[in-house]
Amino acid sequence: MIAPFPSNAHSIQRLSIHVTRTSQLRQFFTSKASFTNLESLSLVIKHVDIDAATPITVFCDSPCLSRVALDLNGCPLSPSFIRLPWDMIEDFVMTGTSLLPADDFQSILASSPNLRKASFWVQDAHVLHHSSSLPTSGCGTGASTHASTTSITLPQLTDLSMSFHGHHEKTASSLLISFSLPHLRHFHFFSGVITLSSAAIVASSNRLETFVVSGVDISAAEFRSFATQNPSLHSLTLDLRYCRDDDISGVLDVLAAEQPRVLPLLSDLSLWTHNVSPHSATYLRLIRSRGQNASNKLCLLLNLAHQQYGSCCHFSTCTNEQSSAGETIR
Repeated sequence: MIAPFPSNAHSIQRLSIHVTRTSQLRQFFTSKASFTNLESLSLVIKHVDIDAATPITVFCDSPCLSRVALDLNGCPLSPSFIRLPWDMIEDFVMTGTSLLPADDFQSILASSPNLRKASFWVQDAHVLHHSSSLPTSGCGTGASTHASTTSITLPQLTDLSMSFHGHHEKTASSLLISFSLPHLRHFHFFSGVITLSSAAIVASSNRLETFVVSGVDISAAEFRSFATQNPSLHSLTLDLRYCRDDDISGVLDVLAAEQPRVLPLLSDLSLWTHNVSPHSATYLRLIRSRGQNASNKLCLLLNLAHQQYGSCCHFSTCTNEQSSAGETIR
């Protein structure tokens, strides 16, 4: 199956490889096949059984490669192991719960000026006690940049999904403040060690349209500041399940307030919370307040998580439009 690749690699534009073990394609992964016209790569490896001394280099010199999806089935990802032309990549997706050390994450972004859409799973470097050689540009490698304070500017990036796994808020915060993302429009962030004010730092372009946060500590004051600074937001998802009851009520009050009205363009709102009945005064005030604007309907999804029993109840309402549950708010 792989034998024809080295001689015909130049004719391939889209390539998808699913392999159980890397050793099965050891020769191919380290070959000099010329993928000069390769534009899209999907690589799924169920088990990485070759060491970092034998890196995957076959895609290193692929000048047209712009879309990459990697699934290593939980195996740690390292740019020194899978070498790619990072300066050419526009769309990068990590799946399969593989974790990228924080240092390597910073280095990849610093080497990817053309990145437009990206999804990363990041592991705290302090947790891993990780040390590796990192790319400086293209497929090269260089010294660790973890201690660097240089801001990383990604002028093309519009969509970023980042899941941070670790126990050090300082590491997560330092990662976020090291970015300059002037055109970011859609930001998904998942963590358990950071506050909303730190997570929102990366979304400071006033262009943000979608904001999704989970596992983030959110206070009413922080949310009010965030909402005021992001008037262009159309879609908002907040996981409030681990917030204090006072802060949950405070966030809902900010959303329900008519003066000053925050997030005037908001059309999709999804809340994960607890101890808030869909018939509570706070919830109903939010519905009535947002339903008064006939020119801007609001679709609201309220997920009530009863953590004690590990189940959820879903209530969906679309203001000014018949909802799937048959409820209309006017």
